[in-house]
Amino acid sequence: MIIGGELPLVAGVSRMDRTIRQHVEELKQRLAILNSRIMEEQDVRKRNNLHSELRAVESVLALYKSALEVESRIGKVGDIGSAPPPMGWVEDR
Repeated sequence: MIIGGELPLVAGVSRMDRTIRQHVEELKQRLAILNSRIMEEQDVRKRNNLHSELRAVESVLALYKSALEVESRIGKVGDIGSAPPPMGWVEDR
């Protein structure tokens, strides 16, 4: 059951115990639900609130996508020794 715009938690599982893939899938499900509710909603204020939530979910999905693309590019650089250290990283020499 979805209450107050929140996605349900599986009994005994916190949000941190889920994989990124699971979280993204739940967000995609939430998008589908919001799109459906927007189409059905007659009250303009409620529809505007749903649109705001929809944009927020889309933003989170875009951030995940960007982060996963960066992670993929970093992984293609090679082993850790061949990649430049992250900004602010102090190397022991």
